[in-house]
Amino acid sequence: MEPDQLKDLYEFDEHGDLQKDIRELRKRGPAPLVALRGGIPARAVVDPTLLKTLARDKRVSKDAYEHWPAYRNKELPKNWPLMPWVAGKHAFAAEDSKKSKNHTRLRAPLDQALGPRQVRAMEPRIQEITRTALDEVARAGIDPVTGHPQVVDLRLILTLAVPIRVISDLLGIPDHLREAFQACADNLFDTTISGEEMLANQARLQQTLDALIAYRTEHPGEDLTSTLLREEHHDLTYEERLATIRLILVAAIETVGNLQGSTIVNLLSHPEALTAFQAGEITIDAAINETLRRNGPAGGVPLRYPTETFAVTVDTENGPVEVVFEYGVPILPVWAAAGRDPRTNPEPDVFDVNRTNRRDIAFGAGPHYCAGAQLAVTLTRILLALLFERYPRMMLAVDPATIGHTPGHIGDGPDTVPVLLGPENPDKTSSNGHGAKTRKPAKRAARSSMGARRG
Repeated sequence: MEPDQLKDLYEFDEHGDLQKDIRELRKRGPAPLVALRGGIPARAVVDPTLLKTLARDKRVSKDAYEHWPAYRNKELPKNWPLMPWVAGKHAFAAEDSKKSKNHTRLRAPLDQALGPRQVRAMEPRIQEITRTALDEVARAGIDPVTGHPQVVDLRLILTLAVPIRVISDLLGIPDHLREAFQACADNLFDTTISGEEMLANQARLQQTLDALIAYRTEHPGEDLTSTLLREEHHDLTYEERLATIRLILVAAIETVGNLQGSTIVNLLSHPEALTAFQAGEITIDAAINETLRRNGPAGGVPLRYPTETFAVTVDTENGPVEVVFEYGVPILPVWAAAGRDPRTNPEPDVFDVNRTNRRDIAFGAGPHYCAGAQLAVTLTRILLALLFERYPRMMLAVDPATIGHTPGHIGDGPDTVPVLLGPENPDKTSSNGHGAKTRKPAKRAARSSMGARRG
């Protein structure tokens, strides 16, 4: 890369609005150069067509050891904040090649655990967990001293609490380890933490994972951790088993929490959409799909690597542009950019649940399409149904414009969801089995697989 290219590289506002960053990046082209933490250059892809093209291009790999010289040659500092997203031996960072089928091999347990049949079987437990969390929300909504209503932050006790409990069940995490896993998961998505904090968090996570493996070796069950330890997965190393558990734990909790929080904020800040939803004129799925387009829960998820230097011609509003991807310069796919591309979705910043021809790739594309997409949508659908049935007059407690964003550029969601619950629906107040039921499946369901919707 020429020295002139390294001047004035764009840097993400790690504590700001990712969509603001995306608008600035889009002005610089379909794949402008950016400086990642530590000044490491990368190409941030914001053009939706180019994102989908690169997701299937054989000249692009997710294997850092094979195709990123800086990583292979140990030129990166050990305390680089993005290191956990690069170094893992799991499906997210693996690739099939002529030498091996590492991605297929590491992806198989995820597809088995998170397939449509398995997710449907989890729905009763998800409903139970959500109702229990809503009981906690009800208690938090009343000042214990005065008995008056008070503001509740749903992110703290609902949109993060429900995913961590569901994923903990899926992985077979015992109660005494759940709090430790939650703390580690939160820090892995925060790219603003220092290198020293990252290393300390990695050490804590490793200790907690070792404790989980030891516990499930002694107390096997029907959970995914126990499954990974069985003979059927004898081809996985100990490190690969740990990395697979870490991937599910981290990616699922934060991504689902972002999607749930963003959908709640979108509905509460758009009264016409909320009224239509409560009147049965639109479905839960319409709100989820529009949120996935407008507020993709996965932002810029690192990283991919050119296996050689190559060029791609991209059609832009100013005509064809040639983008050169140089060997040695990583690629940062900014998935959250696709849904707000103005040429793809007119008036992209508007939350419109009646939008037609909606296009996004919020869960990625190609062979690395998110294995947990169906679980994320199912969790969100159930939570929204139960929440709004129990609190039909809930409202935001602040101006939505003042709500901040989760730190870092890897994920994107509201950092708080402050609400006033309002009166409860008397028929939907208990977790004892008589609580709210989710609506009947929509005629046009939220996608469990965007690939199926788009081909």
